Amino acid sequence: VLTRRPTRCSTFTKPLEDQTVEEEATATLECEVSRDNAEVCWFRDGQEIHKSKKYEMLVDGRKRTLLIHRCDCTLADEGEYTVVAGDDKSTAELIISEAPADFAMHLKDQTVTEFEDAEFSCKLTKAKVEVKWYRDGREIREGPRFNIYTTPGHSTLTVSKTKRDDSSTYIVEATNTCGRATATVDVNILVKVSSRLRQTRCVELIIFAFNLLRVFFFFSQTPPAPLTSWNLQTSPKTR
Repeated sequence: VLTRRPTRCSTFTKPLEDQTVEEEATATLECEVSRDNAEVCWFRDGQEIHKSKKYEMLVDGRKRTLLIHRCDCTLADEGEYTVVAGDDKSTAELIISEAPADFAMHLKDQTVTEFEDAEFSCKLTKAKVEVKWYRDGREIREGPRFNIYTTPGHSTLTVSKTKRDDSSTYIVEATNTCGRATATVDVNILVKVSSRLRQTRCVELIIFAFNLLRVFFFFSQTPPAPLTSWNLQTSPKTR
């Protein structure tokens, strides 16, 4: 019940109008009164609204404005808003439309060594969304090496024991009733070089003939073992 009213009488020369805004946007309700110094009170569904971090009341000449800031404007803010000036009042309906799905934190490209696990996580602006992961245009299905874990507002893809073929561009898609959003991440798998190969150095000789021919020579970094000769009459000699 609207019980509190300003003491000095005034009227509305421009009443409130119904508004429809998208979720998480700033809602603005405006009206004009007959006097510059007119005092007004704001109500939502019969309950008085006070100035706070969420609600801001502005006065500009005869214009009176109520702002519902985007950081707090949700579907729960729908309702009937009333402004009272003296014995006069004006009422409007505020409708909040659901925002489309989007990413609050995007993926970062990764470089992973072969046989190690790779994990990609994304944060969503909406809790109720359908999330799908793709690689090379094909949807990724859960299996022995691929695990998808999705909770309200988050989704994580884990690739176990990565292989060279896992290098690709991965796409995550989030969909709700109001739209869809996508994000991409490039993954580069580094081939793991064996310890034996790391102990050698390679010289590549390229010979141009009818076709390009590459010949590889491998040399050990460690000095060769000494040559040993044997004689039936003497001890072995090393040179």
